[in-house]
Amino acid sequence: MKKVLILLIFITGISFSAFSLTSEAWLYFGFEYGNFFDSYSEQKDTVHSYMGSLGLNFGGYRFFDNKNYGLFIHGFFAIPVTGYKEINGVSKNNDYNDPFQAGIIFGPGFKYNFTENLMLKGAIGVNLLMSWLDYYGYIPTYGDVLYETFRRDFGIGGDIGLKVNITKIFFMNFGSIFTFDFFRFIIMDTSFKKRATGRAEDFYMFGIRPYITVGFNINKEY
Repeated sequence: MKKVLILLIFITGISFSAFSLTSEAWLYFGFEYGNFFDSYSEQKDTVHSYMGSLGLNFGGYRFFDNKNYGLFIHGFFAIPVTGYKEINGVSKNNDYNDPFQAGIIFGPGFKYNFTENLMLKGAIGVNLLMSWLDYYGYIPTYGDVLYETFRRDFGIGGDIGLKVNITKIFFMNFGSIFTFDFFRFIIMDTSFKKRATGRAEDFYMFGIRPYITVGFNINKEY
């Protein structure tokens, strides 16, 4: 987990360094609330679930030579705070121990100026979401068993929102991240058998993550 967090920070740091050398760049950080709706098959069961996560985000846009298109990156760290799982139509609340999520999206971005201080921004790109979800399950032979799971979800993601310049330097963003993941790889450790790994069958997941952020503009003439 520490290696993954260091990698995310390293990638973001490189991107931020690159942003500071361009003609126009926006750097921001703030809050977002993740809503994740997924579906998959588990043995002979059909599972649908929802997870709500409260998190911190960070990211930026980079535009080349004052163009309206450029690059985008957005990362976040979150703690799932609510959710449920429905197995073959029977629902139960999620009961995870110290759950945690981290993710990143990167790809091309664009902007459209309504006025000097109000603009539409958007992006689409590759999405990576990682989740650490530990829970207890009852097995007659072993009793309550701790399941330690690490999920890696891959798909596409995008951003749509409004950027409001408060001053020439500072701004606020209002919008949402949207994601669609179609591949999940799971690593699971338990106390009674060896590590199990594999791909989730019939998996897909939609994500809607509204956010509010503050940031600062970097404008540099070549």
